Amino acid sequence: MKKEGENVNFRKCYDGRMPSRRYRKYLPWAAVLLAALLLRLKLLARLGTLWNDEAFSRHFAAMPLGKMLELLKYDVHPPLHAVMLHFWMKLFGTGAGAVAVRSLSVATGMAGLIVFLLLARKLFGKKEAFLALLLAAVSPLMVYYGVDGRMYAAVFLFSCLSALFLWQYLEGDEGAKGRWMYASLALTHATGLLVLAAQAAFLWRDPERRIIFKKLFSRFVLIAAVFSVWFFPVAAERLVNLSSEWQFQPAGPALPAAQALSYWAWLAAGPKLFFASIVFALLVVAGALRRSERRPYFHVSKESEFLLWWLAFAFGPFLLMRGVTPRYLTAAIPAFFLLLAHGFLNAASGRRSAVLLGSAAIVFLSYLGLYVQLTSRPYNWDKVAEWIATRRTEGDGVVLGWFADRLALGMPAEGFYPFDDALSDDERYVAHAGVLAVTEKDFDRLRPLFADRRRVFFIPNYYLTLKGGGSAQDALNRWFLANGWRLAGKRDPEGRTPGVWLMVRK
Repeated sequence: MKKEGENVNFRKCYDGRMPSRRYRKYLPWAAVLLAALLLRLKLLARLGTLWNDEAFSRHFAAMPLGKMLELLKYDVHPPLHAVMLHFWMKLFGTGAGAVAVRSLSVATGMAGLIVFLLLARKLFGKKEAFLALLLAAVSPLMVYYGVDGRMYAAVFLFSCLSALFLWQYLEGDEGAKGRWMYASLALTHATGLLVLAAQAAFLWRDPERRIIFKKLFSRFVLIAAVFSVWFFPVAAERLVNLSSEWQFQPAGPALPAAQALSYWAWLAAGPKLFFASIVFALLVVAGALRRSERRPYFHVSKESEFLLWWLAFAFGPFLLMRGVTPRYLTAAIPAFFLLLAHGFLNAASGRRSAVLLGSAAIVFLSYLGLYVQLTSRPYNWDKVAEWIATRRTEGDGVVLGWFADRLALGMPAEGFYPFDDALSDDERYVAHAGVLAVTEKDFDRLRPLFADRRRVFFIPNYYLTLKGGGSAQDALNRWFLANGWRLAGKRDPEGRTPGVWLMVRK
């Protein structure tokens, strides 16, 4: 005769409804992560050909490791992403193309969302974590850089990992000290230094946490030393170059940096941008400083303080700039989204209805930006190549007028940069270390590409304007005229597809 407890266990094992309750609580998280993956896969299918920075990643990742690292010593960014991409592309065989390059970002971006969720739950709770995850999952900025074939998805992943492991160490997990150091060393962008500086400032400010800072001091020094090997020599040369030669600025809208984070998070503009910026500012203040019965004075929690230091350091330097490049804000995004979610719920006393309202606001703010990303992002370099191929004759050159190192990457026929008049790898990358914009001095450096040519297909940068006023194209025209060239044909840009000039010697 079976005991009553055995019957209960029997029903638990074979009644499909009862065990399912155990996993039902994970369904909202799984649904958000699945939506994030589908959005990124949809964009991956639509992006088309690589753009110049992605082709730059592919070009060096395809090299033998030794040669790649030798050339990347001229770059300010640590080489981990290039090394990861080198081995990732091997999975796709020879001639790895756009999907191979971008799918690494999809993988690291999705891993970053999971770590971000764990960080949010560690700092706050389930409700804040859900809203923060939804923000990161559907933000147009995060969707795009979760597919872009550069290191920015990895920046998001490792900055979240570094913060998570540091917090675990603060809570007494001694094993997290080593994990924190390795995650911090893995930051694959110069802005990673800002994330580490924020952590150091957070620990140093409070006398109790200063003891922990002293324990981690040698590791902070080691991480800074590793970054400095890659960052400071090239950065110093570029700063000299900036002061003496930089004469162009982006032609797009030059938003103040105070609005840029909201703009790039949602690709919002006009009243919508104003609304998003004001709401964010008010909620951070109301949420981080909200009074309670136990605390009848304004109080910043340790968690909020950590995020405010993070946001201040990762975004603060860009307050000096206009027209902030969105990719440099990915290191600030985790703190930005966590503060927004926490501020909203804290201001609403953590009510469940606030989660629904917040979710609706996130979808509202993200919808148009996602629509733009999914419908107008394709680059269509193949159209440029086709225009050139139908007009090219033997001996014609092709020059990509963005940066010296973006010239003619010499990829195979199935690649996406069919420009075969490159400088050697070493010459190209040495030029890159000192060239930031296409100025007249840059053309003087690159005269060998025009030497002994009767015709050159030139791909200009339509996104630059002269700081003193006027078009960058006017400056380029003057340079060509002064050096004996005339415009014989032109293909105007279409959206994100660049234009082409056919230049012929007079």
